[in-house]
Amino acid sequence: MSNSYLSDYLEKRAKASNAERMLLTEDGLSIAVTAGLGYAYFNELNEKELLSSWEAEFGDSFNQKMNAFTERRFSDLREYENLFTEPNPDAILESYGHLTDSAIAHNLARALRNDDVRAKWEFEQFFALEGGEGAKRVLDYYSYEDGVSAYETYSREQFNELLETGRVSEELEILHGHHINDVSGNAFRLDRIEELFHVNNIRLMTRGAHHEDPGLDEGGLWQNGTSGDSNEVLSIVEEIIDAQKIISGEKIVRFDAKTGISVGLAVGTISAFLEMRKFKNDPRPWKKKALLISVSTFVKGFEAGTLALIALKTRTAIASLSETESFQSAVEAANQILTEAFPGGLISTMDADSLASAAAFSVSIAELRIIRAGIVAVGQWRQSNFRYAFRQMSKDSVIIITEESVFLGSAVLFNMFYEAGEDAFVADPTGGFIIVVRLGWSLGKKGYQYNANKKTMSVCRQKKMDGLYETALASMVDIG
Repeated sequence: MSNSYLSDYLEKRAKASNAERMLLTEDGLSIAVTAGLGYAYFNELNEKELLSSWEAEFGDSFNQKMNAFTERRFSDLREYENLFTEPNPDAILESYGHLTDSAIAHNLARALRNDDVRAKWEFEQFFALEGGEGAKRVLDYYSYEDGVSAYETYSREQFNELLETGRVSEELEILHGHHINDVSGNAFRLDRIEELFHVNNIRLMTRGAHHEDPGLDEGGLWQNGTSGDSNEVLSIVEEIIDAQKIISGEKIVRFDAKTGISVGLAVGTISAFLEMRKFKNDPRPWKKKALLISVSTFVKGFEAGTLALIALKTRTAIASLSETESFQSAVEAANQILTEAFPGGLISTMDADSLASAAAFSVSIAELRIIRAGIVAVGQWRQSNFRYAFRQMSKDSVIIITEESVFLGSAVLFNMFYEAGEDAFVADPTGGFIIVVRLGWSLGKKGYQYNANKKTMSVCRQKKMDGLYETALASMVDIG
């Protein structure tokens, strides 16, 4: 080994040592964050699967309940219509006034109206039982107090009361069912009875709002007419589903944050162990060594955790592109080209969700590696010169982008050929192929670098011993 080579090697080792004092090596950091990304991604898949399963079950249960109500109400309304059509159908075409004094019609209209309110409470209790956490954010009632009207979400006590009794009290007073479109002025309009006598036409509110709010009853007289959109129950279903999606997204964000923190803690713990071994035979007092170990551990853990959080955020942002029309259109266009290029079902088509997830994983890993290379380049700049640091970072960035592009491309091709004959590209490269290959590649590089450094140090030690031996021989000759 020449003196110039040995000098260059020792200089590079010195620079690497200074960089590693602040950060993990690039591959070690990639391993830690790759594991964190994979863990977070599997959690996201599980969370989305739970949401999809809940939404399907919730929708089926609601449809069954609504169908049961609709069938019952269809029979009721046919009975109600017969009161108008059988006695004098010709008079109906001219006026409904002759039936306003019919006790039978009034009684049946009142019974249907009351049944609507009972049905609304049944649906309200159903939402509380089946609507999950989303129902707690959505279910509310209309109140009017001191000239101020507002929607109030159920308190915990009111929500529990709804679960147990099927009713809700507001200051010890049962909430009222209010017809959005009033029945009293329209009960004999046969063209509107399916809209009027329906659970969708009921809104829950306090007694004060029901009888006093001028915005609802035109001057505060409950006998006066009201009107509005009769879609109360259907809108609640949509609001609960939307709220549940938001809650699911919040869970994913919290889990990602915990994962990033966990990566930082894990890296910090490992760093502390390695630093303690490094300082084991150091002659400095333990108080000073403990301070150095603590600072190094905090810096490495903080850096790893921060970069993991950045990578997780990037992965989530890119994965969400699958929901955009432009991305879906691009995937459809690519599928069309692939179908024409590989006829006969040789490969499967690409799915927007899986493709976006794979790209998100590769981009997030490439991002943290480039950031880390940039930080190391700053340290090299301070120790040598800007040109050397910039050249080294450019070289590292090209290698990183090439590696991650190869990982992404190979994962997509692997799954497209593996899933040939299936309806879609479903086999999730992010959950398996990329993670396994990425970890294997990083571990392989670490092993190769370790063996190379070990051989280099062995050669250096041998050269050093040879030099000492030659010096000793020369000294003996001089003495002789």
